[in-house]
Formats: sequence, C-alpha cells, structure tokens
Amino acid sequence: MPIDINYLREYKLSESHPLCGKPDIFREANAKRYLDPKAIDDVLAIDEEWRSASSDISTLRQKANEIQKNVIAPAKKAKLPCEEAVAEVKVLKEKIALLEKTIPLIEARRAKELRRVGNIVDAEVPFSKDEDNDSLVVNLNPLPENVSLPCRIADLQSPPPPTAPLQHDELLWRIDGYEPAKGVAVAGHRGYFLKNAGVMLNQALINYGIAFLRKREYEVLQPPYFMNKDVMAGIAQLDDFDEQLYKVSGKTDDPDGGEFRVAMLQSTYYTHYTNIYTIYSIQYTLYTICASSLRSPTIL
Repeated sequence: MPIDINYLREYKLSESHPLCGKPDIFREANAKRYLDPKAIDDVLAIDEEWRSASSDISTLRQKANEIQKNVIAPAKKAKLPCEEAVAEVKVLKEKIALLEKTIPLIEARRAKELRRVGNIVDAEVPFSKDEDNDSLVVNLNPLPENVSLPCRIADLQSPPPPTAPLQHDELLWRIDGYEPAKGVAVAGHRGYFLKNAGVMLNQALINYGIAFLRKREYEVLQPPYFMNKDVMAGIAQLDDFDEQLYKVSGKTDDPDGGEFRVAMLQSTYYTHYTNIYTIYSIQYTLYTICASSLRSPTIL
C-alpha cells in the first residue's frame, strides 16, 4: 500500500505525528532500498501541480460567487441589465469545469509516482544487494562455536556430514509419496504430483505449523488467490504488472478491468490493512498455496 502523501508534504510537519512533513526520511529509505530518491521529488512536483489546480478552482469559484452575490443578484432585484456580469460568470464556470477535469488526471499521476516511494526500512535491516549479508536472528541448534546472533549468514559455516543425507525428493520417492514424471509433463520443470503418504505428510506439516503458532496466539489468515486491478495497483511496485504472468482475466488494455493471481501471499495480507493507519501489535501466520509456482503450500 502506498504511503500517505502527507508524509512528504513539508507544510504538514506536525509534532503529533512522527512522519508527517518529513520527505528526507523517505529519500533516505528509497536510497537504502536501491531505489531512486528522486521519486519523492517527482511526487512532490505533481502534488504541487494538484495543489495549484485546486487553488485555482477555489479562487475562480470565489470570484464567480462574489459576482453573483454583489453584481448579478442586486441588478436583477433592481431590474437592471447585467449581461456582462452573467457572461463573465459563464466564462469563470467554463474555466472551473476544465480545471476539474484535470484534477483526476493529476491525482492518477501522483498515485502512480507515489507507488515508487518505499516505506521506511527498519534500522535493524541490513542494506545490501547480496543475500549473504542478510542477518540470521533465530537460534540454531546447536549454535556453532564463536557465533553470536544476529550475524551475517555468509559468516556461518556448516560442515557437511560424513555421509551425504538423502534429498527430500529421494525420501518421497522411497515411500511412493510423489510422482515427478507426470508432474513435469503437466507443469514443467520441478512440477510434481504428491500422492498417498506424501499428501498426508504435507497436510500434517501444514497443520502442525498452524497449531504450533496458534498455541502462541498468532492470528491465522488464509488469503484469496486473486486481486482486482485497483487493489493490485495499491500494493504492487511493478509499473508494468499488466504484462506479468499473474494477469489472469480482462484485456491488457482495459484500464479498469482484470484480475491478478497473487504472486506472493504477503500481497493480500497487505490489502487486509488497506486504509488502516493504526499500529497493531498482532502476530500473523499466513497460509496459502505458493501462488508464484502453484506447486507447494506456504506458511509465513
């Protein structure tokens, strides 16, 4: 979901809100995400255009009302001619109508640019394009010597066991738990059918994970697999998501229609809090099939 535009408007600076009116915070956040900090300036330029158009509309309306109240109304009451004033009001209303048509277009441009502005990155998040610099924050059992958490994943060394363990696909094959050949024929590389004990093991692991987290007071959500275009636009960072593989219905050139298959289960979770700005301390576990490949379930 895009950030609130008031976070970038310097004139909205307020002691009652820690983020309003502080665009530099978001310039820094964009830079840490390896995104263009200029996106904030682009949003503010369009927002200034919107404010200017809105101000012009208010000024023209005020002028038209003054002419109507101070010139036309008294003239009609006194039965005096006022054709010039009526014509002037007509011109003002035409200008207002033209400006009002531009407002939705400016708002649409602003909303599109606003989606390029990322949310604030937590101070504990490592900034790197290399996954080896990600932090490991959960405990390991047993914890390797000379390791304290959190630490860089690249700093961990895990020597292989003397005998190489069987891979999960080899274990499933031995218990007749999946069918790889037919899965590849149907779904391509890495596709498979779970069967018999494989299906039951899969469901058991899912139910164990959900029960484990519910016992610790997590909220469980199973999100929908599709989103409408206007909702997708509110949380997607890809400007060209019409061309992405998860467009499933509607014409590509249809500006209003179409549904999108969820690429990541986080996407529909974000929409669960659309237009809600209250901070909640609720822990969630999300369950869905892995919609990016439609091959395995996922618990987050």
